Amino acid sequence: MSGLEIRTDLSGETAVVHVVGEVDMSNAPTLLAAVLDACAVVSEPAPLVVDLTGVDFFGSSGITVLVQAHQRCRAQRTPLRVVSTGRAVPRTLHIAGLDKVLDIRDSVADATRVQVA
Repeated sequence: MSGLEIRTDLSGETAVVHVVGEVDMSNAPTLLAAVLDACAVVSEPAPLVVDLTGVDFFGSSGITVLVQAHQRCRAQRTPLRVVSTGRAVPRTLHIAGLDKVLDIRDSVADATRVQVA
């Protein structure tokens, strides 16, 4: 079983799920539960941010987590933003085509800005 650390920080109505380690099929359900729990406490225009900057491996199970989070957030009109730097996550998101679907940011600071239309 690979190591995964998940911490959720709430700031006002914004939630940031920080993920560190490897995301694979052994721990993706735990990550999904944390992300969906965080999604339940935010409301527009505040975003749900998934910070993957500390992720070393991001398998197809991680893709499934982000797709399900995207669907849930879209249904409740909550912005979902993914922070992705380094090599592992951006490459996987690009291969899966999610870099064209998800709102991907370079930093948590950028991702947590509330943007009012």
